[in-house]
Amino acid sequence: MQGELAAHFQSRSRCLWLCCLVMATLACFGLFQNWNATASEPNTHPGYLVLVDGVEVAGGTDAAELNQIADELLDSYRTEHTTSAEFINRVEVVPGEVSEALPQKEVAAPAVADAVKVRVEEEFNNYTETEADTIYLRDDTLYEGEYQTEEGHTGEELTTQHVVSINGEPRLVKTSGTVTVTEAEPTVIRMGTKTRPEYMWPAHGSVSSYFGNDNGRTHKGIDITGGTGTNIYASRAGKVIFAGWNDGGFGNLVVIAHDNGTQTYYAHNSSILVHTGESVAQGQHIAEMGTSGRSSGVHCHFEVRVGGGNEPFAGTPVNPMSYIGK
Repeated sequence: MQGELAAHFQSRSRCLWLCCLVMATLACFGLFQNWNATASEPNTHPGYLVLVDGVEVAGGTDAAELNQIADELLDSYRTEHTTSAEFINRVEVVPGEVSEALPQKEVAAPAVADAVKVRVEEEFNNYTETEADTIYLRDDTLYEGEYQTEEGHTGEELTTQHVVSINGEPRLVKTSGTVTVTEAEPTVIRMGTKTRPEYMWPAHGSVSSYFGNDNGRTHKGIDITGGTGTNIYASRAGKVIFAGWNDGGFGNLVVIAHDNGTQTYYAHNSSILVHTGESVAQGQHIAEMGTSGRSSGVHCHFEVRVGGGNEPFAGTPVNPMSYIGK
């Protein structure tokens, strides 16, 4: 009996010993795990955290510097065409415990840039030139074959393009309607329809002296007054048989022989624009009005002579009004 009791107590002592050993082992393992976890946690320090949609992405000790990172990131997407730039994410700088594992200082900016999306809206103005039309009009104040051009000018149109980008990648492009900035003005070409007379007035102006008896002298033509440099035109198509200075009182003189045997004279010019032997068309600019030679004022002395052929200063003067009309 005593032997059985001794064996029983001896067995229980071994069980208690084993339980204590197991509990001690488990306790030591738990302490090791806690120590290891504590040892692997990075150090933290008070500072400021950059949160993107509530997630810590960077940290630092200066809130102003972290806010500047966000501002500069937005500015990096802005151009002269930008109308708005904003974060799609919620970006905050808040006080907190900053882990050494968080990007800080020079690596904080790239970390924030990688974590956020920036939405940018831009407007691009495109100006295009619009061509001017050409309009042809019939004008009965101009002779047939005469043209008068009123130059127009091109116009300008504006088209605005709206572009929405995410982190620099265009996502939406919208073009607005075209707006006219400047209207194009057409070029107007007036075409003469008036029937040409056999002879036309050689200059624009009034007659100061007519053909015939003029204050006791025989006037062989008419005098058309005007300002110095007024254009003088060929009254009829023909060939220039004299263009130069005349000592007989005409001064700078042009004489044109015509196909019907007549001659026309244009005297007292300030300048001559044709030369002897040249063929001229009716209405061609041949000289400019002046007061050269024996002249009492600026005018064009205009004569019509018959029977002279191609010899200057030959033929008989006749009344020019019978040829050019009133």
